[in-house]
Amino acid sequence: MGYASWIADSRGEYEWAASGFEEALGLPREIGDRSALARMLCDLGLVERRRGRYQRASALLEESIALQRDLGERHGAALALSVLGQVASDLGENRAAEAGYQESLIARGLSNREITEALVIGERTAEAHVTHILTKLGLHSRPNIAVWATQHATL
Repeated sequence: MGYASWIADSRGEYEWAASGFEEALGLPREIGDRSALARMLCDLGLVERRRGRYQRASALLEESIALQRDLGERHGAALALSVLGQVASDLGENRAAEAGYQESLIARGLSNREITEALVIGERTAEAHVTHILTKLGLHSRPNIAVWATQHATL
């Protein structure tokens, strides 16, 4: 059912995709496959965002992020954070959107240069953002930010 839902989503058939993902969530919950559950929650959250159901999307994405972080799946958490940032942007919550996007880039382990290219900002600005985050969280290195990001929901 998950594969058919991805196809429906790619065709813009969001109602059908959401219905399929909802149904597909039962199996990983039943067998305790938390990794598959986290991925499906993210997929369903993305579809709900496309349907304009932002509260539902946020709830699904936050659950996905929590599971991904608990499982140590950095890239999955970064993807869900990025989509959650898109939801915040859709709602006009620009600071929350930017924070989520920046956190997703750091969680992916990008360098300052890669972050500057993604955000279209100067490298010194990226360094300042990273320094500010380190200070605010009381951390000492970039890898500590990535670890922290995988353990805490921030949006």
